[in-house]
Amino acid sequence: MASAPAKLITFALSHYCEAGRWALDWHNIPYTEIGWPPGVHRFLARRAGAKRSSVPIVITGDTVIEGSHGILDWAEASRPQDVKSLTPALPGDEGAGIEGRLDKGIGVNVRRFVYAHLLPDHAGMVKPMLFTNTSTLHRLLGLAMWPLTKNLIIEGYRTGGNARQESRDILQAEFEWLEGLIAKRGGYLDGKSFSRLDLMAASLLSPLALPAEMPLYRSMQMPDDLTQAIEAWSQRPVMDWVREIYREHRNQAAGRASPVR
Repeated sequence: MASAPAKLITFALSHYCEAGRWALDWHNIPYTEIGWPPGVHRFLARRAGAKRSSVPIVITGDTVIEGSHGILDWAEASRPQDVKSLTPALPGDEGAGIEGRLDKGIGVNVRRFVYAHLLPDHAGMVKPMLFTNTSTLHRLLGLAMWPLTKNLIIEGYRTGGNARQESRDILQAEFEWLEGLIAKRGGYLDGKSFSRLDLMAASLLSPLALPAEMPLYRSMQMPDDLTQAIEAWSQRPVMDWVREIYREHRNQAAGRASPVR
């Protein structure tokens, strides 16, 4: 008897969740994507046996896999034999170092930069995206908690004060580092072929690069100052690279996999 598809728990808007989704698609692992509303997700994660409250989370049988990096590890170990490995052709320490910088330098600051523009003054633009794919009951609970949850997001992601400029400056430096690495290695971050490093980098930059394969980001309402900032970066080599990685590798993965929507 075939086992049930894995459950992928997400915030649809999250670029970390996109990395987890892409990992499952690439490795041809069937899954059902389920949205948990922010705030409510803390209680649901605890009930599911997760050690942390952040998403993405994969639940399969009695196993709970947390975070995009953990999901990549698990998907790699679980992949069918005919699916290409995404392990980078680099010494382990070097690959882990690049992945860590992508996470802490780019992933964290893309999120902080975007939320600093959206919260608290334009919360109505982001809220619908945060409740995508949620059940009716969870959505009602999440909406009731939203005033508290919004303040927790602002505090937890440190989006107040000078957050916009701080994250902008960090991102500018990270763009230059990544562009240099791409140029040096000939288009792929391990210098050989598409790997989890490229998947992570493209996913984490997708809210700014707005690839066609991520229509949710392209359709999201944004305040004028955020739109202008994204447009100012749109012609950078790194943004062209993200869109090319998506064109070459995202649909290929999605077409091969069997997600249950």
